[in-house]
Amino acid sequence: MQVGVIGINSFSCPLIYLREKMTQIFSHLFSQSDSKLEASYVLVSTCHRSELYFSSFCLSDTHIKVLQLLREKIHEPFEGVFYSYFGQECFLHLGRVICGMDSLIFGESDVQRQVKVAYERSRHLRKLSSSLHYLFQKGLKIGKEMRTTVFSSHSRLPDAVFTILKRLQKERMSRSILFVGNSMINRTMASFFMKKKEYDLYMTTRNPNKKFLSLKIYNWEMCDRWMQFDVVIAATYHDGYILKECRKLKHLKKQIILFDLGMPRNMDPLLHYHPLIDLFSLHTLSQIANGQQKVTGKKIQFCETRIENVIEKQVDLFYKKQISKWRYASSCDKLALLP
Repeated sequence: MQVGVIGINSFSCPLIYLREKMTQIFSHLFSQSDSKLEASYVLVSTCHRSELYFSSFCLSDTHIKVLQLLREKIHEPFEGVFYSYFGQECFLHLGRVICGMDSLIFGESDVQRQVKVAYERSRHLRKLSSSLHYLFQKGLKIGKEMRTTVFSSHSRLPDAVFTILKRLQKERMSRSILFVGNSMINRTMASFFMKKKEYDLYMTTRNPNKKFLSLKIYNWEMCDRWMQFDVVIAATYHDGYILKECRKLKHLKKQIILFDLGMPRNMDPLLHYHPLIDLFSLHTLSQIANGQQKVTGKKIQFCETRIENVIEKQVDLFYKKQISKWRYASSCDKLALLP
């Protein structure tokens, strides 16, 4: 299979500032329809990773070209934080990503939807090769099958947030929640908390005309009044910090719980040092979620073996289809030469 991937995630690059910079560069270079990369590609960006899946006649040349484009935007050493896979290894990696095995929260289900959205968006922006279509279509199918047999079908991220809130609510009452950004992560969160029926839910977005369930929607200016709420959950794409250290915090009289699920980060890390603010990152939530489901080495190995077997069968099927196409094309050429 003429497919490859080059990417970065929180495992390969623990330095958040570098990962944030790479996420912005990937988005700038490869998210639009026009690109200097002369290849078929799909950009997958989540709060944990930025990956470019590509297909071309010469994968090594395309890989080198991607690195050259990145070097034009960043001038510090970065090659060591990237990982690359080609052919069947690329297929296996995507399978692990879609199933949530490569996520901070093991088995997280929302990543499958994020990959599907990225694939659909790329299909409309540019022409994709048959190898990339096969890679993503079969990868998503495998992810769906694994959800029904091995993994849970619901997102574990809201459970982790709810666990923290319940733990802190023993000391204080937290009722109003502000969601910053109309992202799918926030939509999943809002749907989860709406079922609890014990919270007042609000959302601030750049496009307040888009309604979601019965949430109270506000325009982007509400971000400046985030201190009015008991809980703030931010999960959107923004060039800088949306929630910042400011003078108004000197007059803060109540505890506020913040959850930063964005990449790049939506909240200034300095907020963590305020005595009345509890700031939680995705890493903290992943530790709680993985602890709740008791991820063992035996379970991980079982999932790895299962995915490897399924991927191997799909790759064999791909090559059999390619051979059939070549034989058919060859027979047509021979018939065309007959007098």
